[in-house]
Amino acid sequence: MIDRVIVFCSPNDLSLTELCIASIRFWNKNIPVFLHKDQSRGSFDTSHIEKHFSVELCDSSNSSLGNPLSKLYYITRGADLKSKGERILILDSDTVMFGDLVSELAECQGDLAVSGTQDPSKEFTEKKYFSLDFFNQEEVTKTKPTFVFNTGHILLTTGVLSLDEFEHLIIQDEKGTNVKDGIQLWDQGLINYVVNKRIAENSIDVHRHNYFLWSRGQKNFANQKNAPFLIHWAGTTHPLEERMEHWKHVKRYRMYFLRQTGKPIISHVFKRAMIYTVHYLKQIRLVVLGKKQLIRS
Repeated sequence: MIDRVIVFCSPNDLSLTELCIASIRFWNKNIPVFLHKDQSRGSFDTSHIEKHFSVELCDSSNSSLGNPLSKLYYITRGADLKSKGERILILDSDTVMFGDLVSELAECQGDLAVSGTQDPSKEFTEKKYFSLDFFNQEEVTKTKPTFVFNTGHILLTTGVLSLDEFEHLIIQDEKGTNVKDGIQLWDQGLINYVVNKRIAENSIDVHRHNYFLWSRGQKNFANQKNAPFLIHWAGTTHPLEERMEHWKHVKRYRMYFLRQTGKPIISHVFKRAMIYTVHYLKQIRLVVLGKKQLIRS
């Protein structure tokens, strides 16, 4: 069972958040859905999402708003989470569901359920997660990392990971919060480091599945009802949502969002035309100034 879905969002990715929430509700009307809002650079309005899609807000008071470790802080000490035993699905805003993945994931067992790479290469591990020299220096058992995963989509049970496990890897000084040299991509490197340590100690049960997919490449959209999956546009988003890979299949969630919020299609089309115009005028300006060689399509 899954107790709730939590989508992390900021003002810069509000449009993606709308698509993510719409995709969840398109397939599942009943699962509790929450937004974890980063308002460190100013407040932004999500009331239209909350009202029309039965979405609540997380208590992010303990989650260090604006810090790249906010996800880690939330899953380990979120003020509105149960200290132990609550099953939560954590999603980045640049994710979209195809099919009722929530119900499918409810069958997953383990302390942590993720999609990832078994026996990753040294190059891949050190680029996306952590240095192997650092891992061997810190890890008493001197074991090789056996499994790594993207932290933009995690199903976990609260209480399984403790902030105490991460604190020796986090630096707090006059410059703010940082991670030790050797850790890559903030919470992703930290969580993977600790999980691999726990795997070596046989102190965590990781359920490995293939439901979470990266956006690049062909996908099977033919049987979403019986074979649901999630796509994550990690590092591949585009300033124009219509230029996102697989937009042909994502578009229905934008239409669903407009219907649910009662926004006229014609107004949306006009708004998108204006956004397109501004985007390409900026691109042309950069080319003229010699700061850009090719206009992003």
